[in-house]
Amino acid sequence: MNKFRNEKGVTLLALTITIVVMVIITATLITNTQNRLKLEKVDNLYSDIEQIKDKISQYYIKKGSLPIKEDAYCNAENLVSILKANGADKSMELNDLLDANDNKNTSEETYYVIDLSKLDNLTLNYGSEYKKWSSGTDLQDLYIINIKSHQIYYPKGILVDGKFYYSYNLAIKDDDTNTDETFQIEGISVDKANFENADSNKKIYIADKGKIPVNANLQVKVPSGTVLKNAYYALIHSSDTEEQEKPNSFTKCTLEKKEDALNTENDTYQINIISDKVSYGNYILWIRIEDQDGNEIITNKSTDDDTKNEIIIEEKKIELSLSEAKQINKDEETVATRS
Repeated sequence: MNKFRNEKGVTLLALTITIVVMVIITATLITNTQNRLKLEKVDNLYSDIEQIKDKISQYYIKKGSLPIKEDAYCNAENLVSILKANGADKSMELNDLLDANDNKNTSEETYYVIDLSKLDNLTLNYGSEYKKWSSGTDLQDLYIINIKSHQIYYPKGILVDGKFYYSYNLAIKDDDTNTDETFQIEGISVDKANFENADSNKKIYIADKGKIPVNANLQVKVPSGTVLKNAYYALIHSSDTEEQEKPNSFTKCTLEKKEDALNTENDTYQINIISDKVSYGNYILWIRIEDQDGNEIITNKSTDDDTKNEIIIEEKKIELSLSEAKQINKDEETVATRS
């Protein structure tokens, strides 16, 4: 009898504590999952827009036109009305909701539906109603573009925790400003650009009326555990006296994580860039980096010493000896024969 009395069971207090802990853990997991799903919706929208931007850029270079439906979608005033009806802040003005470079003349319809069927190899999360759209219809699950700025919008938008997302890199994102730099990723360090095909004075020499790509790489350091997702660049022609605003369009480039067993506090990434061919002049290299949570940094400087990523391409008369000229012609003939 005493044997059974001395055996200890689970007390009511211990059971209560266990249940409370399990409820807290479950609630935390549910909240984190919900937050992740919300962020994924925004990430999916941004991913769509970046894909479309890249494809439109290629299409425009090749054909000299935009892949759009023939009839206009709406003017600036109409678009703002649609955005506000779908969740955009009703107190915001037209200039706050639309890109600064848009043609915002309210007497002109300057926003057109993007005909996604004209763009190859797209895997999108939204925008399927473009197939059904015709002039006068009120469909919104589609992507539209301003014919001046080429800024892309998703009129239906995504409403997450009271914030409305409908485009990329506009004032609706709280931390966006029109200054040289926008920091949102915490603890990030961007080393100044190393222009691989430039001399020590950051100059690249080309023959008269020539063009050349700019090759560059940058080192990026973030606190260990911060995962960077994408990197983009924009090479903007400038002068010493111009005050540059952030570019509206960026081109995707390679982002690679570098393993460093000795450094446990920071992770290092490398960005590699090979630009399209450009002619002579002064250029500023802008970088945009995104992490896996949708945070970003946009900068045209080294964050260590505030030096601008500037490169000068200078025309230079190149004289060849007769033997060198013959060798060049011979090489060109060889290539032509192989082609």
